[in-house]
Amino acid sequence: MSLTNDKTALTALFKEARTMAIVGIDDIPTRDSYRTGEYLQAEGYTVFPVTPAGGEILGVQAAPLLDAIPAPVDIVVLFCTPADIPVYAEAAIRKKAKALWLQLGIEHESAVRSASAAGLIVVQDRDVVVEHKRLIKGIEP
Repeated sequence: MSLTNDKTALTALFKEARTMAIVGIDDIPTRDSYRTGEYLQAEGYTVFPVTPAGGEILGVQAAPLLDAIPAPVDIVVLFCTPADIPVYAEAAIRKKAKALWLQLGIEHESAVRSASAAGLIVVQDRDVVVEHKRLIKGIEP
């Protein structure tokens, strides 16, 4: 089910989640994906960077694929092109993630349907940092 407007469910998701994978994260500190990971780490989440380039990002060895993360993932945050979304949605389902989060400006209806049908909470076209600040910290953008 798409929960982009369900404040109660999203607040509970943020409070229950411990781990987040950021797919398409960049190692450049001025990029949105990097700043998102940095913010989420500062808020106490374990962040798993996922990028085919590998390397160390935010002090963590990046996984080339979501499936390569050797731990459970609560929320999968996507910073990727629409063509790659179905692949990562299926990987999130295999990882038994609780949620699939398509960042601001990213939408993909078939991936949303398949992830929702598998029981994942799905959010699309919303910024995870903005929503966390709004719902958890009470800071309006």
